[in-house]
Amino acid sequence: MSEWISVKDGLPEVESGFDCSKNVFTTDGKHIFVMTLFYDADGWMWANCYGDINSDGECDDDYNPYITHWMPLPNLPKE
Repeated sequence: MSEWISVKDGLPEVESGFDCSKNVFTTDGKHIFVMTLFYDADGWMWANCYGDINSDGECDDDYNPYITHWMPLPNLPKE
């Protein structure tokens, strides 16, 4: 699995044709979340992914000041 990436060193790539990144693991140093980086009128923010991790995220910029690191989700298992 990938190593944690500091948000100071870089952010997830934005999906081509969308205003968001793929879902990634994020942490505030205490908890792990599945989130997407999302752009709206207030700028870039972390959006929490509730329920199905492949569904649309729910914007919640309360996380923005607390997210310190992120990493890509692992690849799907191969049969």
